[in-house]
Amino acid sequence: MSQCRLCKKQVKLEESHIIPKFIGKWLRKTSATGYLRSIDNPNIRRQDLFKVKLLCKSCEDLFSDTESYFAETIFHPYVNRENFSYNLSYNHNLSKFFASLSWRVLVYLTEFLNNETSPEIEKCKSKLEDFLLGIGNTSNLDQYEQHLIPLESGSQSLLNTKHSNINSYFCRAIDTDLLNSKSGSLIYIKIPNFMIISNINYKYINKMRSSRVALKHGVLAPKEYILPIEMQHYLDNRLTFIKENITNVISETQNDKILSTIKNDLDRFENSHTLKIVEADLYPNQFIFRDKGKPL
Repeated sequence: MSQCRLCKKQVKLEESHIIPKFIGKWLRKTSATGYLRSIDNPNIRRQDLFKVKLLCKSCEDLFSDTESYFAETIFHPYVNRENFSYNLSYNHNLSKFFASLSWRVLVYLTEFLNNETSPEIEKCKSKLEDFLLGIGNTSNLDQYEQHLIPLESGSQSLLNTKHSNINSYFCRAIDTDLLNSKSGSLIYIKIPNFMIISNINYKYINKMRSSRVALKHGVLAPKEYILPIEMQHYLDNRLTFIKENITNVISETQNDKILSTIKNDLDRFENSHTLKIVEADLYPNQFIFRDKGKPL
């Protein structure tokens, strides 16, 4: 018996995914090989995303409900849309989902990976816990608002001109971090096709109003999004780090395994989301969609 990290009850703990399991399933299904590889250790292929003993069954079920809502209402409709327009309505379950995701990532980074914490970070954890459990004033998240930015392969940004791996990172990678600067702290979460930013005490958060997730109901649609300058610098450095320390150093043995898997199922490779994204990185100035009316 151990203590559930959310409800604090002494119970048998479940193995909990920090990043929802359905995202790993989607990555495998749409990949060229049917396997996963992490940014942290690309030389090991996996069939599931990382798990830790974190929650009791009741709390795990609580998170599962909002994960399903995000998958069915936002994630799959967005990645499967037939054109570049989208208008996805959502309700209070979306803010619950992102609060749960931000809380999990924050707990994992500070308590499992021992990232530096602070009184402000601990206050954020506590507020997110109360919000998820329905304790106290749950009508708002105070300063700890959640932000969602949809990512599109081939979109124009300053990063495109500097990094040849930007589409692969935006549309296929999973990444998490705790960003601390003189302007405050943010929780950063990158899942395929989406960036989630959770505020802790970033003092310019009001400039990001367009990406804020509404607590009760809202609409996800194309619009102009503003990233903090610290986030732009972070992404610039992160993309460089990934290329120099991960993409370019995968072992010869693992490269051979990847090529062998692809050769054994060329149809899968040719129809994979992986190939389309690699093409977008290799030929950024060409309109390379198989169906010219359909996004990657």
